[in-house]
Amino acid sequence: MPEGDAEVLGAAGAVLGLPAVDPVGVRDRVGQRPQDLPGQVPGFADGLLRVVDEVGLQVTPAPLELGRPLRAEQAVSVGARCRTRPGRRFGRRGGRRDAGRRVSLRPDDLNARLRVEDSVFYLGRLTDALGAARACVAADPKNAEAHYNLGMVQQQLGDYSGALASVTRSLELVDDPGRRADRLSLRYRQGLATKADMLDALAHEGESLSLATYLYTLLDAEPAMRDPQVVLKNLEENILTADAEWRWVIETVARVRAEDWPGALAALGDHFRPSAAIILTPGAYDFVRALIYAKLGRAEAARESYARGMATWNELTGGDPQAWEASDVMRWRREAEAALAN
Repeated sequence: MPEGDAEVLGAAGAVLGLPAVDPVGVRDRVGQRPQDLPGQVPGFADGLLRVVDEVGLQVTPAPLELGRPLRAEQAVSVGARCRTRPGRRFGRRGGRRDAGRRVSLRPDDLNARLRVEDSVFYLGRLTDALGAARACVAADPKNAEAHYNLGMVQQQLGDYSGALASVTRSLELVDDPGRRADRLSLRYRQGLATKADMLDALAHEGESLSLATYLYTLLDAEPAMRDPQVVLKNLEENILTADAEWRWVIETVARVRAEDWPGALAALGDHFRPSAAIILTPGAYDFVRALIYAKLGRAEAARESYARGMATWNELTGGDPQAWEASDVMRWRREAEAALAN
């Protein structure tokens, strides 16, 4: 590993307050390609590492433990795929490698800190992302992106009032049309906007990710506020959904809410990786699959999916599962457990 890249590990770790990393030790023991990763990385308890063939070092978090081998999947690039979430436009802005170098050269560079927070979020490490996002807001209270990113993390953790406050503040600072869908959807979740408001927004929305935001909210709000038939009709008739990368996620959840279990399994299909749009937190997908299998009477497959979900849950939540109690991951876990118990 080039010396400059190894130094980035320590700088990026400092942004998140992670244990110090010995760059020389990392250079000596980590190859530049995922398939060359030879073993253990000393100095990490909850570390940062991303090595890819074409882009170079990617500053993203990977759950590592002292004395345990680095798994190949922990070194596959997230940054190489330009991932996003509904309403949140995630561009490379020079690439994560450049962001990492900015962290290394200028530790107070807010843009680099925002990119690191992105990385934590896209791996589904919500409590780590929450801390990083709050640090970004504290560093620059007038930065609209920092407030917005904080709101997106709060939303996934189920803190809808906090998320609404953060997104509203972001829009007060910069009126980004792409973030208005998040504000209306959060207002709807809390009873501050009507279903008519949501349907009107759906009818006039011309941007794919904002459309996904509205559709998922109509599936994930309180049960009395859900309308899977409206969502399924939109998926059938709205041209924006035809080739949308996120379509299968929305259709799967819509059919779950409609209790169309064969249809839900067909929509979920062989999608074993999360969508590029962060609609569900990555840790929720195995619980969704377990729920569908359980409802179809496929008990063994349901238990296997649930076991995978729990392995991810234990890895993500660490010593603070209480912080995840209201998260979408926990809500899908509970639904899966209820189905398995029947």
